[in-house]
This record gives sequence, structure tokens and C-alpha cells, in this order.
Amino acid sequence: LIGIGAVLVTRLLVVFVLLSPVLWLPRIASMSATHRSVLFWGGSPGVVTLALALSLPLQLEAWFTVQSIAYGVVLFALFIQGPTIAFLMKRLKLASSS
Repeated sequence: LIGIGAVLVTRLLVVFVLLSPVLWLPRIASMSATHRSVLFWGGSPGVVTLALALSLPLQLEAWFTVQSIAYGVVLFALFIQGPTIAFLMKRLKLASSS
């Protein structure tokens, strides 16, 4: 749960805080808050995260903890965020109901 929370808070900061100055640059298309909400919730399952977690040496004291957190974050993205993104898009009126 701590890993999921950390990922969500970090993604929130990146999408809503760090992305704002980039959107002020010339020739960069603007992005509404509703589109940023979908970008925030959509995320990615974290294949690179799993690859890095699996590459940890077994001699590392906390290798199991790191792998468990990585798997938890990926499973949350696949089974919670993935199925609910269509609902979010309909709720924000970014997708049709069909």
C-alpha cells in the first residue's frame, strides 16, 4: 500500500505540477485538467519496474520487499486502474457511452 501511494503521489506531482511549465513552452499543445486526470490515472503497468526489481541480487537484504512492492504496484495498475479508466473518461466526458 505504501508503494501504491508513493507511485500515485509521485505521478500526481509530475502530471499536475512538473508538466505545467512544460506546457507554457512555444509550440507545445495545451492540455486541460481533465486530460491530465486521465494521464494521471492511466499510468503504466510498470514493466520496467518489474524488470529492475527482478534484476536485484539475492544477497541484497531487502530484495523480497522491493519485489513485493513492485508487484503490488503493477497489479494495482492492471486490476484497478486499467478497468476503471473507461469509467473515468466517460465521467469526464472524454469518451462516448458506446
